[in-house]
Amino acid sequence: MAVLPTVLITGANGFLGSRFSAHFQACGISVVALVRGAANMAALLPLESKIKIAVMSDDGSNLEEILSQFRPDIVVHAAGSAVQGDDAESSQALIKANVLFPTLLLAAMKKTGVNRLINTGTIWQHYQDKDYKPTALYPATKQAFEDIILHYCHEGLIAVSLHLPDVYGPGDTRPKLIPALLKVAQSGETLPLSPGEQIKDWLYIADVARAYEKAIDHILATQQPGHQIFSLPSEQPVSLKELIETFETTRGVKLPIEWGVRPYHAREMMAPWRSGASLPGWRAQISLAEGLKNL
Repeated sequence: MAVLPTVLITGANGFLGSRFSAHFQACGISVVALVRGAANMAALLPLESKIKIAVMSDDGSNLEEILSQFRPDIVVHAAGSAVQGDDAESSQALIKANVLFPTLLLAAMKKTGVNRLINTGTIWQHYQDKDYKPTALYPATKQAFEDIILHYCHEGLIAVSLHLPDVYGPGDTRPKLIPALLKVAQSGETLPLSPGEQIKDWLYIADVARAYEKAIDHILATQQPGHQIFSLPSEQPVSLKELIETFETTRGVKLPIEWGVRPYHAREMMAPWRSGASLPGWRAQISLAEGLKNL
Protein backbone atom coordinates (compact mmCIF):
# COMPACT_ATOMS: atom_id res chain seq x y z
CA MET A 1 0.00 0.00 0.00
CA ALA A 2 2.30 2.75 -1.32
CA VAL A 3 -0.03 5.70 -0.77
CA LEU A 4 -2.26 5.30 2.26
CA PRO A 5 -5.89 6.00 1.35
CA THR A 6 -8.77 7.56 3.23
CA VAL A 7 -11.46 4.95 3.91
CA LEU A 8 -15.03 5.65 5.00
CA ILE A 9 -16.59 2.74 6.91
CA THR A 10 -20.34 2.30 7.22
CA GLY A 11 -21.60 0.58 10.35
CA ALA A 12 -18.36 1.65 12.02
CA ASN A 13 -19.80 1.30 15.52
CA GLY A 14 -20.77 -2.37 14.96
CA PHE A 15 -18.72 -5.48 15.60
CA LEU A 16 -17.23 -5.69 12.11
CA GLY A 17 -16.95 -1.97 11.44
CA SER A 18 -15.29 -1.08 14.74
CA ARG A 19 -12.66 -3.83 14.28
CA PHE A 20 -12.01 -2.69 10.72
CA SER A 21 -11.64 0.89 11.98
CA ALA A 22 -9.06 -0.17 14.57
CA HIS A 23 -7.13 -2.37 12.13
CA PHE A 24 -7.02 0.24 9.36
CA GLN A 25 -6.00 2.99 11.77
CA ALA A 26 -3.16 0.81 13.07
CA CYS A 27 -2.03 0.36 9.45
CA GLY A 28 -1.82 4.13 9.01
CA ILE A 29 -4.98 4.40 6.91
CA SER A 30 -7.08 7.51 7.50
CA VAL A 31 -10.47 6.29 8.80
CA VAL A 32 -13.82 8.07 8.59
CA ALA A 33 -16.40 6.26 10.73
CA LEU A 34 -19.92 6.72 9.39
CA VAL A 35 -22.53 6.33 12.15
CA ARG A 36 -26.14 7.29 12.77
CA GLY A 37 -26.94 10.03 15.27
CA ALA A 38 -28.46 7.66 17.82
CA ALA A 39 -25.75 4.99 17.44
CA ASN A 40 -24.08 3.37 20.43
CA MET A 41 -20.49 4.60 20.18
CA ALA A 42 -18.95 2.40 22.90
CA ALA A 43 -16.99 0.26 20.43
CA LEU A 44 -15.33 3.35 18.93
CA LEU A 45 -14.38 5.11 22.16
CA PRO A 46 -10.77 3.77 22.15
CA LEU A 47 -10.35 5.26 18.65
CA GLU A 48 -12.16 8.56 19.22
CA SER A 49 -9.02 10.72 19.02
CA LYS A 50 -7.47 8.72 16.17
CA ILE A 51 -10.23 8.63 13.56
CA LYS A 52 -12.84 11.00 12.15
CA ILE A 53 -16.53 10.54 12.92
CA ALA A 54 -19.25 11.38 10.39
CA VAL A 55 -22.82 11.41 11.67
CA MET A 56 -25.46 10.44 9.13
CA SER A 57 -29.07 11.55 9.28
CA ASP A 58 -31.68 8.81 9.69
CA ASP A 59 -32.86 9.22 6.09
CA GLY A 60 -29.38 9.46 4.61
CA SER A 61 -30.07 12.90 3.19
CA ASN A 62 -26.63 14.23 4.18
CA LEU A 63 -24.58 11.46 2.56
CA GLU A 64 -23.46 13.70 -0.31
CA GLU A 65 -22.40 16.36 2.18
CA ILE A 66 -20.37 13.83 4.18
CA LEU A 67 -18.66 12.39 1.12
CA SER A 68 -17.87 15.87 -0.19
CA GLN A 69 -16.40 16.88 3.17
CA PHE A 70 -14.18 13.86 3.80
CA ARG A 71 -13.40 12.80 0.19
CA PRO A 72 -12.70 9.11 0.89
CA ASP A 73 -10.80 7.10 -1.70
CA ILE A 74 -12.78 3.97 -0.78
CA VAL A 75 -16.04 3.20 1.00
CA VAL A 76 -16.08 -0.01 3.05
CA HIS A 77 -19.71 -1.02 3.53
CA ALA A 78 -19.94 -3.02 6.76
CA ALA A 79 -23.40 -1.86 7.88
CA GLY A 80 -26.43 -4.08 7.53
CA SER A 81 -29.24 -5.98 9.17
CA ALA A 82 -29.23 -9.76 9.67
CA VAL A 83 -32.78 -9.94 11.00
CA GLN A 84 -34.19 -13.45 10.63
CA GLY A 85 -37.59 -14.06 9.05
CA ASP A 86 -39.57 -12.73 6.12
CA ASP A 87 -42.67 -11.31 7.83
CA ALA A 88 -43.70 -7.70 7.17
CA GLU A 89 -41.65 -6.20 10.00
CA SER A 90 -38.51 -8.20 9.19
CA SER A 91 -38.86 -7.45 5.48
CA GLN A 92 -39.03 -3.72 6.09
CA ALA A 93 -35.96 -3.79 8.32
CA LEU A 94 -33.94 -5.86 5.84
CA ILE A 95 -34.90 -3.82 2.78
CA LYS A 96 -34.19 -0.52 4.54
CA ALA A 97 -30.79 -1.57 5.88
CA ASN A 98 -29.51 -3.87 3.14
CA VAL A 99 -31.00 -2.39 -0.02
CA LEU A 100 -32.28 1.18 0.43
CA PHE A 101 -29.47 2.64 2.55
CA PRO A 102 -26.54 1.27 0.49
CA THR A 103 -28.30 2.31 -2.72
CA LEU A 104 -28.57 5.86 -1.41
CA LEU A 105 -24.89 5.58 -0.56
CA LEU A 106 -24.01 4.57 -4.13
CA ALA A 107 -26.07 7.45 -5.51
CA ALA A 108 -24.18 9.87 -3.26
CA MET A 109 -20.85 8.30 -4.25
CA LYS A 110 -21.65 8.78 -7.92
CA LYS A 111 -22.64 12.41 -7.35
CA THR A 112 -19.42 13.18 -5.45
CA GLY A 113 -17.01 11.19 -7.61
CA VAL A 114 -16.16 8.49 -5.03
CA ASN A 115 -15.85 5.41 -7.22
CA ARG A 116 -14.47 2.54 -5.12
CA LEU A 117 -16.60 0.29 -2.89
CA ILE A 118 -15.76 -2.76 -0.76
CA ASN A 119 -19.06 -4.45 0.05
CA THR A 120 -19.87 -7.11 2.66
CA GLY A 121 -21.84 -10.11 1.43
CA THR A 122 -22.52 -13.48 3.00
CA ILE A 123 -22.00 -17.16 2.22
CA TRP A 124 -25.72 -17.57 2.86
CA GLN A 125 -26.18 -16.32 -0.70
CA HIS A 126 -24.74 -19.68 -1.84
CA TYR A 127 -26.94 -22.53 -0.65
CA GLN A 128 -25.76 -25.87 -2.11
CA ASP A 129 -22.60 -24.11 -3.37
CA LYS A 130 -24.54 -22.25 -6.06
CA ASP A 131 -23.48 -18.90 -7.51
CA TYR A 132 -26.73 -17.60 -6.07
CA LYS A 133 -29.29 -19.49 -4.05
CA PRO A 134 -30.30 -17.70 -0.82
CA THR A 135 -30.98 -19.53 2.40
CA ALA A 136 -33.37 -16.82 3.62
CA LEU A 137 -34.57 -13.28 2.94
CA TYR A 138 -31.49 -11.77 4.60
CA PRO A 139 -29.02 -13.08 1.97
CA ALA A 140 -31.60 -12.33 -0.73
CA THR A 141 -31.43 -8.64 0.23
CA LYS A 142 -27.64 -8.83 0.13
CA GLN A 143 -27.87 -10.16 -3.42
CA ALA A 144 -30.42 -7.50 -4.34
CA PHE A 145 -27.93 -4.81 -3.44
CA GLU A 146 -25.19 -6.54 -5.42
CA ASP A 147 -27.48 -6.45 -8.45
CA ILE A 148 -27.78 -2.70 -7.89
CA ILE A 149 -24.00 -2.45 -7.66
CA LEU A 150 -23.83 -3.67 -11.26
CA HIS A 151 -25.85 -0.66 -12.42
CA TYR A 152 -23.35 1.71 -10.85
CA CYS A 153 -20.43 -0.25 -12.31
CA HIS A 154 -21.77 0.80 -15.72
CA GLU A 155 -21.49 4.35 -14.38
CA GLY A 156 -17.82 3.94 -13.42
CA LEU A 157 -17.94 2.18 -10.03
CA ILE A 158 -15.12 -0.19 -9.09
CA ALA A 159 -16.51 -2.67 -6.55
CA VAL A 160 -15.38 -5.69 -4.57
CA SER A 161 -17.69 -7.87 -2.45
CA LEU A 162 -16.35 -10.19 0.23
CA HIS A 163 -18.81 -12.96 1.11
CA LEU A 164 -18.20 -13.75 4.76
CA PRO A 165 -18.71 -17.05 6.57
CA ASP A 166 -19.36 -17.09 10.34
CA VAL A 167 -17.14 -14.47 11.98
CA TYR A 168 -16.31 -14.42 15.68
CA GLY A 169 -14.05 -12.62 18.13
CA PRO A 170 -13.78 -10.88 21.50
CA GLY A 171 -16.52 -8.47 22.45
CA ASP A 172 -19.06 -9.81 19.97
CA THR A 173 -22.56 -9.14 21.34
CA ARG A 174 -24.46 -10.18 18.22
CA PRO A 175 -27.00 -13.02 18.52
CA LYS A 176 -24.54 -15.58 17.13
CA LEU A 177 -23.58 -19.09 18.21
CA ILE A 178 -20.13 -18.46 19.71
CA PRO A 179 -21.31 -15.55 21.91
CA ALA A 180 -24.13 -17.88 23.01
CA LEU A 181 -21.58 -20.55 23.93
CA LEU A 182 -19.70 -18.06 26.10
CA LYS A 183 -22.91 -17.20 27.93
CA VAL A 184 -23.81 -20.86 28.43
CA ALA A 185 -20.32 -21.58 29.76
CA GLN A 186 -20.88 -18.93 32.44
CA SER A 187 -24.55 -19.54 33.25
CA GLY A 188 -24.76 -23.31 32.95
CA GLU A 189 -28.09 -23.03 31.15
CA THR A 190 -28.89 -25.72 28.62
CA LEU A 191 -28.47 -24.77 24.96
CA PRO A 192 -30.71 -26.59 22.44
CA LEU A 193 -29.05 -27.16 19.07
CA SER A 194 -29.55 -29.06 15.82
CA PRO A 195 -27.96 -32.52 15.35
CA GLY A 196 -24.72 -30.61 14.60
CA GLU A 197 -23.59 -32.28 11.37
CA GLN A 198 -23.40 -29.08 9.28
CA ILE A 199 -19.82 -28.17 8.31
CA LYS A 200 -18.87 -24.50 8.39
CA ASP A 201 -16.04 -22.04 8.08
CA TRP A 202 -15.37 -20.04 11.24
CA LEU A 203 -13.19 -16.94 10.79
CA TYR A 204 -11.56 -14.98 13.58
CA ILE A 205 -12.17 -11.23 13.31
CA ALA A 206 -8.47 -10.36 12.96
CA ASP A 207 -8.25 -12.56 9.85
CA VAL A 208 -11.32 -10.82 8.44
CA ALA A 209 -9.85 -7.37 9.10
CA ARG A 210 -6.69 -8.43 7.24
CA ALA A 211 -8.86 -9.58 4.34
CA TYR A 212 -10.40 -6.12 4.07
CA GLU A 213 -6.92 -4.61 4.19
CA LYS A 214 -5.95 -6.85 1.24
CA ALA A 215 -9.18 -5.87 -0.52
CA ILE A 216 -8.11 -2.22 -0.18
CA ASP A 217 -4.80 -3.04 -1.88
CA HIS A 218 -6.65 -4.95 -4.58
CA ILE A 219 -9.24 -2.30 -5.33
CA LEU A 220 -6.67 0.50 -5.41
CA ALA A 221 -4.77 -1.47 -8.05
CA THR A 222 -7.94 -2.04 -10.09
CA GLN A 223 -8.66 0.57 -12.74
CA GLN A 224 -11.46 -1.04 -14.72
CA PRO A 225 -15.04 -0.50 -13.48
CA GLY A 226 -16.78 -3.73 -12.50
CA HIS A 227 -17.76 -5.94 -9.61
CA GLN A 228 -15.54 -8.74 -8.28
CA ILE A 229 -16.76 -11.23 -5.67
CA PHE A 230 -14.40 -13.16 -3.38
CA SER A 231 -14.80 -15.87 -0.76
CA LEU A 232 -12.94 -16.02 2.56
CA PRO A 233 -12.61 -19.69 3.49
CA SER A 234 -11.10 -20.87 6.75
CA GLU A 235 -8.09 -23.16 6.73
CA GLN A 236 -10.11 -26.03 8.19
CA PRO A 237 -13.94 -26.09 8.12
CA VAL A 238 -15.45 -28.08 10.97
CA SER A 239 -18.84 -29.45 11.88
CA LEU A 240 -20.92 -27.81 14.58
CA LYS A 241 -20.18 -30.76 16.87
CA GLU A 242 -16.44 -30.34 16.26
CA LEU A 243 -16.74 -26.63 17.04
CA ILE A 244 -18.32 -27.42 20.41
CA GLU A 245 -15.62 -30.01 21.16
CA THR A 246 -12.87 -27.51 20.32
CA PHE A 247 -14.55 -24.85 22.46
CA GLU A 248 -14.74 -27.23 25.41
CA THR A 249 -11.13 -28.37 25.02
CA THR A 250 -9.56 -24.93 24.57
CA ARG A 251 -11.56 -23.26 27.33
CA GLY A 252 -11.65 -26.15 29.79
CA VAL A 253 -15.41 -26.34 30.14
CA LYS A 254 -18.21 -28.82 29.49
CA LEU A 255 -21.19 -27.25 27.80
CA PRO A 256 -24.76 -28.41 28.56
CA ILE A 257 -25.82 -28.95 24.94
CA GLU A 258 -29.07 -30.63 23.92
CA TRP A 259 -28.26 -32.07 20.51
CA GLY A 260 -31.04 -32.59 17.98
CA VAL A 261 -33.67 -30.52 19.80
CA ARG A 262 -33.75 -27.93 17.03
CA PRO A 263 -34.45 -29.20 13.50
CA TYR A 264 -32.31 -28.14 10.58
CA HIS A 265 -33.62 -25.15 8.66
CA ALA A 266 -35.40 -25.82 5.38
CA ARG A 267 -32.31 -24.55 3.52
CA GLU A 268 -29.63 -25.41 6.06
CA MET A 269 -26.13 -25.11 4.60
CA MET A 270 -24.58 -28.50 5.36
CA ALA A 271 -21.27 -27.78 3.60
CA PRO A 272 -19.18 -24.61 3.15
CA TRP A 273 -19.19 -22.50 -0.01
CA ARG A 274 -16.24 -23.52 -2.14
CA SER A 275 -16.99 -22.32 -5.69
CA GLY A 276 -16.07 -18.68 -5.04
CA ALA A 277 -12.87 -17.00 -6.18
CA SER A 278 -10.12 -16.50 -3.59
CA LEU A 279 -9.10 -12.99 -2.53
CA PRO A 280 -5.58 -12.39 -3.92
CA GLY A 281 -2.86 -12.31 -1.28
CA TRP A 282 -4.99 -13.46 1.64
CA ARG A 283 -5.43 -16.67 3.59
CA ALA A 284 -6.72 -17.35 7.09
CA GLN A 285 -3.92 -17.57 9.67
CA ILE A 286 -5.65 -18.02 13.02
CA SER A 287 -6.80 -21.54 13.83
CA LEU A 288 -10.15 -22.19 15.45
CA ALA A 289 -8.47 -23.33 18.68
CA GLU A 290 -6.32 -20.21 18.85
CA GLY A 291 -9.27 -17.93 18.10
CA LEU A 292 -11.45 -19.53 20.76
CA LYS A 293 -8.68 -19.11 23.33
CA ASN A 294 -8.61 -15.38 22.59
CA LEU A 295 -12.29 -14.79 23.40
